[in-house]
Amino acid sequence: MRVLTVISHPNIESLTFSVAQSFRDGVKENVSDVEFDVADLYAENFSPDMTAEDLAATQQTRRFDDDILNYQRRVDEADVLVIVSPIYWHSFPAKMKGWIDRVFSAGWAYDVTETGTKPLLRDRPTYILSLAASDEDAYQRHRYGESYVNQIEYGIFSYCGLTSAQTHIFFDVIDQGLWGADPKKHLDRASQLGIECGKDLLATATQMSA
Repeated sequence: MRVLTVISHPNIESLTFSVAQSFRDGVKENVSDVEFDVADLYAENFSPDMTAEDLAATQQTRRFDDDILNYQRRVDEADVLVIVSPIYWHSFPAKMKGWIDRVFSAGWAYDVTETGTKPLLRDRPTYILSLAASDEDAYQRHRYGESYVNQIEYGIFSYCGLTSAQTHIFFDVIDQGLWGADPKKHLDRASQLGIECGKDLLATATQMSA
């Protein structure tokens, strides 16, 4: 079994990376033979810019660049997808949004037909772990959370076939050096989500071997 974690944050010592690691640790509590593939978009120097070549590839007039094909392969091989990033201006950061723009392309993630669009990705557990500086009350009061879930969970992942996608927003996340926020509750929550994911993977593996 393989878990692909895609992370967008320039600082490997950030809470974003710690949340990703806590999730993986939680998975390992129940599944010992799991393989973790970590796509650190900064470390891998991923460019978020959509190019003319990318557009031509979606129109099938040229092949995708090798880096895009490699990311698509990594998604295809994953049994679980985990997307981890902060929330910037109530959406994905530029690198993560660009990763979606370039990798989740027509012809691979979805197809366009005369009668509409058709999802092409195989459904599997998909976790969107998003870190927000604001508190939950602000997200509810201004409906930021509803908007975020609609555009990310439904507008991207479900649209492409990942209907099991679930969004988890970690509210009130501030660096300890600023307001003294305690990261423990966030790390415990990420670990618990990983434990639940591991249990689901173990149950699936048991059913397949029965």
